[in-house]
Amino acid sequence: MITSDASPLLDVRGLVIETGPVARPTRLVHDIDLTVRPGEVLAIVGESGSGKTLTTMSLIDLLPSGVRRIAGSAGFEGQDLYALKRVAMDRVRSDRIGIIFQDPMSSLNPSLRIETQLTEAFIAHGKGGRRQALDRATHLLNEVAIPNPKARLSQYPHELSGGMRQRVMIAMALMCEPSLLIADEATTALDVTVQKQVLDLLKEIQSKRSLSIVFVSHNLGAVAEIADTVMVMHRGALVERGPTLEVLTNPREAYTRRLVEAVPRLRTAGQARSQP
Repeated sequence: MITSDASPLLDVRGLVIETGPVARPTRLVHDIDLTVRPGEVLAIVGESGSGKTLTTMSLIDLLPSGVRRIAGSAGFEGQDLYALKRVAMDRVRSDRIGIIFQDPMSSLNPSLRIETQLTEAFIAHGKGGRRQALDRATHLLNEVAIPNPKARLSQYPHELSGGMRQRVMIAMALMCEPSLLIADEATTALDVTVQKQVLDLLKEIQSKRSLSIVFVSHNLGAVAEIADTVMVMHRGALVERGPTLEVLTNPREAYTRRLVEAVPRLRTAGQARSQP
């Protein structure tokens, strides 16, 4: 549930990201503002190359090599994320901000057991010792509906299915009880049935924990199911933003309309809602 009368959990202002030579840069993200309130799910949508992933990765200092943030502030829990030194950012990342990446097979370390990958950050951030970390890891694997969680802890990523690996990623993101979750195309690499299962799981976890989520996706069907608010990006710029139902059923901008019309189910739902 959104806490509408509370101060924003995340408040980004004037974000600009560039690449290329400093003398002749190519601008990738143009003066973006975004706000996430406690308990809110904000979806950032747009085509590949729209700047949505760069926007979110800038928050946790994970921009690709050769890409740089040149302006902006990002207020989060009383501090500016963009002003943090590396050590301070390492404390925030995984501790206060959890991350779910698109491809769990490339995000998980193939040479480490699931146990190690789940407990490492918990112990490093001083949340408890190994016994407590293992108890929490087991609890979270059970919460994300992985059968026989104690046995899974001793396995390696390649021994799990794609859907189970993504559930491990969700459990890992929750280990330190963050207040903000960044889900970067978290369902894209999965087949349709598993996508639905993972999406339902994210919705359940968000509701249970009143988490704030930034949900990055080009899948408007998934966005319609999970998001409270949508911001649409195109070529690095903000095109439109508003409540999810309003944006997806009555888009103001031509680019947003094209995105919605490319998804027949959303188009039909929008036409039905607009009829008297």
